[in-house]
Amino acid sequence: MHELISQLLFQSVAVAITAGLIPGLMVTSIFGPILMAIGISVVNHFFWDSTLFHSLPENITTQTFTLLFVNGVFFWLLVKVLPGIEVVGLFPAIAGPIVFTVVATLVKQYGGEIDWSLFFKDIQQAVIQLKDYVQASVSSAVNSP
Repeated sequence: MHELISQLLFQSVAVAITAGLIPGLMVTSIFGPILMAIGISVVNHFFWDSTLFHSLPENITTQTFTLLFVNGVFFWLLVKVLPGIEVVGLFPAIAGPIVFTVVATLVKQYGGEIDWSLFFKDIQQAVIQLKDYVQASVSSAVNSP
């Protein structure tokens, strides 16, 4: 179970990074990357062999272009069906699976080396500092004439 949650977390991070890298692919909700990661997993499990969606062919052939096109169509369909992530144009839909594959591989490879408890502590501290800053700014704006 822990492995499934880790994989879902890593794929969600990879979706968010991919959306940040590709113009025309936007995350509109925090749940978008999570739903997209679940959608990709469901597509892989029920419709595709996971190697088709998470691998790049070695040679450029007609089969390669067909595979990229079909992966792009599935990626585009998932983005259109699932809330929280949007795509504008054909290029982001085609480039999405390619960039996602590379990013997901890197995140999975290096994500296991991250001390997650320290990471979440740092995020918690950053949020607290941001909250204090905003509260101080608002109170100074309210108190000044």
